[in-house]
Amino acid sequence: MLTGIRIYTDGSEIEALQLAPISVAIEHRNQGVGSRLIEESFRLARGMGYKSVFLVGDPAYYHRFGFKSAIDFGIRNKLEIPHENVMACELVPGA
Repeated sequence: MLTGIRIYTDGSEIEALQLAPISVAIEHRNQGVGSRLIEESFRLARGMGYKSVFLVGDPAYYHRFGFKSAIDFGIRNKLEIPHENVMACELVPGA
């Protein structure tokens, strides 16, 4: 699920998308289903004009799709979620 969000950083506002965690039924895991869901989400996001996507999830899984800790982009979360689990991916370089 993709949801539009606003991120506030250094006094500026960024419009981005939030990707809900990917879930694949056990009998369909390790067949590339999750990867295809993320790739399709990126395609849809770009088609809607978004330049970045955020999510909360497992870095070991999502880093391979280009997600990095949001803190690497200077974006801190105000919730009690470990910073390494709040991630962002630039769909457009420099976004």
